[in-house]
Amino acid sequence: MEHKLSTGEPNALDKTGLCLLSLDGGGVRGLSTLYILKHLMARLSHERPELGQVKPCEIFDLIGGTSTGGLIAIMLGRLKMSVDECIDTYVKLIKTVFEKKSRWPINFSGDIRSRFDAAKLESAIKDVVTSHGAKETDLFNDGCDRGCRVFVCTTSHETKDIVRLRDYSLPSKDNIPATICQAALATSAATTFFDPVYIGTRKFVDGALGSNNPVNEVEGEAADIWCSGTGDLKPLVKCFVSIGTGDPGIAGIEDKAVKFLSKTLVSIATETRITEQKFIARWAKHYDDKRYFRFNVEQGLQGIGLEEYRKQGTIEAATHRYLDHQTQVFRVRDCIQNLKLKRGMAMSNISRILGGNHIPPLTQLHIPSRTRAPWIVPFRRNPLFVSRSAEIAMVDDILGGDSAFSQVAIVGLGGVGKTQIALEYAHILRERHPDCAIFWMPVTNMESMLEAYLQIAKELQISNVGNDIKGIQNIVQHRLSQENSGKWLLVLDNADDISFWADKTKDMAGSSLPRSKHGSILFTTRSHKTAVQLVGRNIVTVNAMDNALAKNLLGNTLIDRSLLADERATSNLLQNLTYLPLAIVQAAAFINRNQMTLSEYISLHDSTEESTIDILSQNFEDEGRYGNGKNSVAATWLISFEQIQASDTLAAEYLSLMACVDSKNIPRLFLSLTQSAAESANAIGTLKAFAFIANHQNNRLFDLHRLVHLAMRNWLRMQGTLEKWTNRALSHLQSLFPWPGEENQLLWRPLLPHTRYILQSLAWDNPTSTAIYLLYVFGYCALRDGRYTEAERAFSTATGSNRTMLGIEHPKTLESEAALVQAYVKQGQWNKAENLIIQISPSLRKVFGNEHLVTLKAMGALVTIYCYQERWEEARRLELQTLKAYESVLGAEHQETLVCKRSLAWIYCGTGKHIRSKQLNLQILKGQRTALEMEHPSTLSTTRNLVNDYISLGLLR
Repeated sequence: MEHKLSTGEPNALDKTGLCLLSLDGGGVRGLSTLYILKHLMARLSHERPELGQVKPCEIFDLIGGTSTGGLIAIMLGRLKMSVDECIDTYVKLIKTVFEKKSRWPINFSGDIRSRFDAAKLESAIKDVVTSHGAKETDLFNDGCDRGCRVFVCTTSHETKDIVRLRDYSLPSKDNIPATICQAALATSAATTFFDPVYIGTRKFVDGALGSNNPVNEVEGEAADIWCSGTGDLKPLVKCFVSIGTGDPGIAGIEDKAVKFLSKTLVSIATETRITEQKFIARWAKHYDDKRYFRFNVEQGLQGIGLEEYRKQGTIEAATHRYLDHQTQVFRVRDCIQNLKLKRGMAMSNISRILGGNHIPPLTQLHIPSRTRAPWIVPFRRNPLFVSRSAEIAMVDDILGGDSAFSQVAIVGLGGVGKTQIALEYAHILRERHPDCAIFWMPVTNMESMLEAYLQIAKELQISNVGNDIKGIQNIVQHRLSQENSGKWLLVLDNADDISFWADKTKDMAGSSLPRSKHGSILFTTRSHKTAVQLVGRNIVTVNAMDNALAKNLLGNTLIDRSLLADERATSNLLQNLTYLPLAIVQAAAFINRNQMTLSEYISLHDSTEESTIDILSQNFEDEGRYGNGKNSVAATWLISFEQIQASDTLAAEYLSLMACVDSKNIPRLFLSLTQSAAESANAIGTLKAFAFIANHQNNRLFDLHRLVHLAMRNWLRMQGTLEKWTNRALSHLQSLFPWPGEENQLLWRPLLPHTRYILQSLAWDNPTSTAIYLLYVFGYCALRDGRYTEAERAFSTATGSNRTMLGIEHPKTLESEAALVQAYVKQGQWNKAENLIIQISPSLRKVFGNEHLVTLKAMGALVTIYCYQERWEEARRLELQTLKAYESVLGAEHQETLVCKRSLAWIYCGTGKHIRSKQLNLQILKGQRTALEMEHPSTLSTTRNLVNDYISLGLLR
């Protein structure tokens, strides 16, 4: 590792080295661990106020624990709690679990028996997990990279070996598929205190007997993660913190149980101290260089059993007295001086980054061996950058070789953080290789790119350049392609337009870019297609953040970090912003500027589509973005929309159509216009390449990113084409939407939410006939599904529009009014339904005739009204007339005729004429058995009615 002059700058190890945290077991004395950790985090927050209240998961790369230390590790690392949250949660948990115990720790057979209720422990742990954003069934290792890794120690009941349960994967290690709850139970199932825990077929107890001080396990695990090839961990460790639960003494337990239990407690205490002494001896250099710290209360906790939750005050007092001792004051100070230099989480290839050289003490400074190489980067390092260690490690794996030219593209949706990842990598590379020239080029347009080339030429001191940009690209390409130009990295940010570098005569992408075995090129681009053309397979895809990283970013950017205490609002906000970094930073800027709460911002964000777009379009100050451009989320995507419109007309059409319907579960059928399958596949590929859409269910359904959907609607509105595309989408839906029936549900159900969305988006002051028809059909779908209020609204709006546009006696007006009657009847609004039927009956008979189905259904609805009002005679006379018409028009066995007969049977039953009711029900049942299945709801309903007739007639007991 090269050295620096005494400039006061920390070395690469101080910034990027590993920070490890080891947590002992100790039952309720785990509170002492948390009080020590709270003290450390408070001091660290004071030293780095720009970060707000620091969480352990934001500082430590690996947290390992045993027993209750393992439980705390899960809460701090996997569930991302602050220390204060963890203390509150831990106190509630131990009170619940240790409140009541069995009198004897052995049964009559002499076998050890649990002294506390394992079901209570399990229930308490599940409450902890579910109250902090996870589910009971969530896997401990769910495949997500959270930056901070967590493992817990448990003991295999079969082999007595220590087993590590991890929330991450290691290629060389088996993964035990434990849930978060199972991992917490397995590590905290203390012998004699709780029953063993089963994970699959395997049985586990806590790891306290073998590794109550898990510092050796943390060392071994860190070596497996970051230097499995060499096992040489020490050069990579920046700060190793081990925290105990206090010296418990070696007195026997107070209930005078069998000697084994007392001996067990003594052996745990002895093992913890011996482990501490041996480890300090092996890591003496780190101890002396203030890189290894052991904190453990030595006096005041003797005699406090693992379960004595009522001694919380004693534990807190003893811990504070320990921390107030001058020796610990100095150790804490040294620990904080170390931790405060940490920047981001460690990458998986840290051993190569740090070069595996000797460990300098924290106070040692480096001396450069040569003049620093050119550095043209427009942004300072982002102090609020949150860990994207996996992506940075992938970039470094591709560009890290020294013997050949290499290039990589960082790809992702606009606003996902590509530029920030590239910037962080550039600064990391600068620290590691100060002799490597780094040039940054914004390439959103040709002018900015050529201006950057000119600046590079001047920095390289290329002669006869001046301010003439003519041929400057070829001049710089030629210079950097020379092997004597040394190491260099060229960052091409926002490289979405391939034509900037393509040699059209040779049809080669990137042919006008420099190449040298000492050089590398890093692209950021929104387009996956462009990335493939530029770098082939060397692509690093950046997805939206997970909840933990997004919350961390929000906390870093808020002035008042205490707003995060409202966990529900925090979760809702991040979900609404789709965990998109740029949207989160923009929201935080808005909240900071207007001194709002998160709930107030959410209310504003969700109030109307226009309000959401207004917020997404607002510019904000951001030192990490270009000053001549607009920084808002909406503005970022406008660039992509325009690029798609220019390069792929069909993809632009698809995007415009999708903006007019619901953003979720858009059927591929909706996009099938008149183009060929190849054209359609290419257009869909373009939208996927920009990360605007994602497909599922074997490419049958697509999701359009929610915020992209809103931004696209706004773009169409700004261009004055939203109405045009809405009408096209309406016409397309009408052509696809069949009349809703039982037999064609697979066709119309996927279209239903999109029909609802587009209809709700219309103003309805001057609707088209297509919109009115779709609303009418949608009302019938709602009626079929039992959504009667929604059906009433649809039919009422359609009726009003038809009356205005077509007149009161137009067939379509009367059809929608008759449908509105059905909606009233289904809701039991008898008076409304009867009044409307009486109002429209003359027109129905005049326009359709007495035997038309529309007229007959309206009369059937009136019969139903009479029946529910027990106006039996009026109902009977009208139903006989209606039945005669049905038999004349449709025939005696038609299902509509049978429905009419069933109503008549109901009338007879209601008036006590059970013989006539029985006769009709037998006729109906015969017809239904022929046309319908025996299990059909209508058949079963008729069967029940017939049974009631038999019972009423005394024919069935």
